[in-house]
Amino acid sequence: MASLCAAVSLTALVLVGCAPSSSTFWGGFWDGYNQSAGVSSSAPHTYGTVQSAITSDFSGLQYGNVYVLANGQIWEQVEAYYWYWYAYYPRVTIYSSYGAYKMQVSGIDRAVTVKRLR
Repeated sequence: MASLCAAVSLTALVLVGCAPSSSTFWGGFWDGYNQSAGVSSSAPHTYGTVQSAITSDFSGLQYGNVYVLANGQIWEQVEAYYWYWYAYYPRVTIYSSYGAYKMQVSGIDRAVTVKRLR
């Protein structure tokens, strides 16, 4: 049993010695985080956020739907999620989230994954 403990501690020592430093590993991920500003780490990034309204007929969310925005952009829903909800000219916010784009429609609690067509 003593040799097993020695092997485990030797392995841990070797792994700790070759692990990258936190600044190298994260590559400045937390740079610019301002705790006093009340920014939450789970809040979506505001960089590149699109705020507009859907001008096409909107009767809810469904995979494959195409949404025409007032700013001229066209987005397609690529997430398999269905929610029936009719609204006239609903406001939307589209933001980047972990390499994909999410669209949040005002009045609907869940954001869905979308891709830009134009």
